[in-house]
Amino acid sequence: MRQYPENRWPAGTTGVRAILDARQPGDTLEVVGYTSNFTSQSMRLIYELRVEEQGATGTSLNSQRGEVVAAAQQVTSLSQTRINLRPADHCQLELQLFDRPDKLLVPDSLLIGSTTQC
Repeated sequence: MRQYPENRWPAGTTGVRAILDARQPGDTLEVVGYTSNFTSQSMRLIYELRVEEQGATGTSLNSQRGEVVAAAQQVTSLSQTRINLRPADHCQLELQLFDRPDKLLVPDSLLIGSTTQC
């Protein structure tokens, strides 16, 4: 799994964040979900990564869910997926973090379409 560059955040960043990293070499979209835990304690988190693609051949949905213990002051990789994405296709990515099954803590999302490049 790709390592996320920890220098994305300025000094003094606090809290828990959801991060989507999407790269598109050719027709393949590579998506990795991360969490950053800039608190003083480890946290048990539930994550859900959803990828919805719409193209000429229809719609596909990929959903991955799991649990992780995010160490204090660390960036943790959660999940990764790859999909074929042609220039005319549209794709919506969503990563959600929960601290309980019913309590959304942090969302992140990206919309990729024919006018937006990764």
